[in-house]
Amino acid sequence: MQLINGTLNSPFFTFVKAGSALTDRELFLRLGLENYSLVTDKEYKPLDHPESSHLYLTEDRAWIHLMDDWGNTPWFNKEVRDRVKKLSLDFDIFSCSVGDVDASYDFRYYRKGAITREFEMEDPEMNGGRVSINTGQPLPGEEAVRKDVLEKVLFIASSLGIDIQHNTDKIRCYSRPIPKSDEFVFNEDEY
Repeated sequence: MQLINGTLNSPFFTFVKAGSALTDRELFLRLGLENYSLVTDKEYKPLDHPESSHLYLTEDRAWIHLMDDWGNTPWFNKEVRDRVKKLSLDFDIFSCSVGDVDASYDFRYYRKGAITREFEMEDPEMNGGRVSINTGQPLPGEEAVRKDVLEKVLFIASSLGIDIQHNTDKIRCYSRPIPKSDEFVFNEDEY
């Protein structure tokens, strides 16, 4: 588990404004992630287990923080994204992700079962980039200039009142084996 500037190094964050209204298990059930199990071994190192997918949970006073490993498992799962939208009927949700090998990024703010703000930037460092989605009213912090895309999306999160300073003692790691059906297959025809 690596922290960068006090925040867990992750490409995908989902912040749920639920305070203590949901347990870890309840959140996983609502998002269709019930096949993840809590890792209780304090010596466990996720990088030593490439056959497994990992998720991390922590919270601040108002928001639950769900963070993905660099396999982007929930981010690539349409069912999980659909369930996030459904969960927003009960709780405000801010999700954001960054590219793993490029400087693309996106974020969404959900309220009352709808996406009220959505923004996607395709890699701004390649051919000037391209905004592929830009709907809803800008969120606080969007206009702030940041060098790094992860820093940018997390600045927006903090502008919403999310405390992005993580305490490693409070971060819980969950794991599940990666089934063959989850393996990402690159399709040249899509690009």
